Amino acid sequence: MTARAIIVTVLRGVHVTALGSLFGTLLLITALVPVWPLPWRPGTAAFEDPSLRRGLILARVTAGIGIVVVVAGLIWRRSRREAFFQGW
Repeated sequence: MTARAIIVTVLRGVHVTALGSLFGTLLLITALVPVWPLPWRPGTAAFEDPSLRRGLILARVTAGIGIVVVVAGLIWRRSRREAFFQGW
C-alpha cells in the first residue's frame, strides 16, 4: 500500500469512530414522545355509540369484501395470463 492509501484508510477509521461516538451520545429518537399533529385522535369511542355502530360494522364488512375481491381478481388475472401464454 502506498502512504496515501494508508492515510486515507486511517482518516476513514477516525471519521467512523468520531461519528459513532457522536451518535452514541445523542438521545435516541425512540425515547422521544411523538406529538400528534391533528386536532382529532383516532380511537374506538365510535363503536361505543349505538347510532354509529351499525355504519362502522357495515364499513368494515364492505372493506373486507373489497379486499377479497381484489385478491380474487389478482389470482384470476394470473391464472388467465398463464393460460393465455399456454394457448388456452
